[in-house]
Amino acid sequence: MNRQTVNICAIGFCSFTLFSGYFALADIQKTLLVSAHDDNTNFNVDGYTLAGVTYSSFAISLFLVPSIISLIGPRLTMFIGAACYVAPPITILLENSWLLYIAGSLNGIGAALMVTATSTYIVLNSTEETLARNSALWWFLYQCGQFPGNLFTYLTFKNVTLKIDETTRHHVLFVLTGIMATGALMHLFLREVHGEGKEPPATPWQALRKTWDIALSRNTAILFAAFGYCGLHMSFIMGIYGSSIGFTLQIGEGVKRLVPLSAILIGCGEVSGGVLVQIFGNVKIRRINVFFVVAVILNCFFYLMVFLSLPGNANFGNSNQKSIIEPRIWLLLLASYSFGLGDSFLNIQFYSLIGSLHPTDSASGFSIFKIVRTAFTAASFYYGRYLPLPTLLLVLAIFGALGMIAFNVVSVIHERKKPADKH
Repeated sequence: MNRQTVNICAIGFCSFTLFSGYFALADIQKTLLVSAHDDNTNFNVDGYTLAGVTYSSFAISLFLVPSIISLIGPRLTMFIGAACYVAPPITILLENSWLLYIAGSLNGIGAALMVTATSTYIVLNSTEETLARNSALWWFLYQCGQFPGNLFTYLTFKNVTLKIDETTRHHVLFVLTGIMATGALMHLFLREVHGEGKEPPATPWQALRKTWDIALSRNTAILFAAFGYCGLHMSFIMGIYGSSIGFTLQIGEGVKRLVPLSAILIGCGEVSGGVLVQIFGNVKIRRINVFFVVAVILNCFFYLMVFLSLPGNANFGNSNQKSIIEPRIWLLLLASYSFGLGDSFLNIQFYSLIGSLHPTDSASGFSIFKIVRTAFTAASFYYGRYLPLPTLLLVLAIFGALGMIAFNVVSVIHERKKPADKH
């Protein structure tokens, strides 16, 4: 195993540990906050609004991240970003509303630092030939983080029915905080790397200018809908879908345990996607990216299944409303797996395409992708408080179709240019 592959595995294990805690927290955050409010009416924080604040801060911060990476390097940037993830669970324990919103903003800033620096680190350890493979390898390890924390919460919620009691909440938060803190510290032990011909621009100002140039480019304009769809789908599977299952009281007692179980199945789908891309690589038919097309079609089919199986108001809170068809747990969990699989396909193809489009300015390229994606994620969490579930699903389907077309337009044009660039 060469040095670059070892580095990819190392950053994968760091991400695995950090997100073992964070994924579990994100999946149960809405239900935790509802239960905490039932015990303490002065603590009134809506989970969707908190997520919206986090992702808004994330999007705003992303423009400056390439400059920070050029100044202190990706390794230190990742550590600082990872440390910010610990703020929300600590403040949930304190049950202070305004402090939690501040912590959510800090989490957003940390996420901006973390994800862009991680993407840069992967590109610096890759060549044009190994980028897709390395992206899939990191994605596989990163998404394995869906399992430990969610499995822990699933077992912890064994006796929970309609409300999560204070002792159980605190126990879960203490454990998840410890896992995330360990993951943050692990980033300090990564190797510093400088890919030949891929170094970040010499100064923070140059990095900022390059980010702005990429933001105004034709490719970014075409990919806008595709980036946006990725963000909308991420918000749906990271908070809205699991909560909607947990609020559907028609399913019966023990419905809250389905929230972490759904997250585990999403994680299985994410990991399966990484494995499939590793095996088959970037499959193209007439330069059209097959994985991206399959992801959108699969997602849209299960959006329809969710529309039929869950009440229209299930995303707002506990609902006794009847759905169009009787909710079948196996179908809802199969949808979870498929949503994870689709999300994996989407993100890996984006990592590969952007790294190929901007091999010498990867930090700036990934930053623009994350800005647009995160802005749509934040918007989805904000309007998710007011729009019923069927409307959210319709928006997802429309953007999915537009994004599929946009992604393949850029991909096909870029593939056609490659042979000409070599001559």
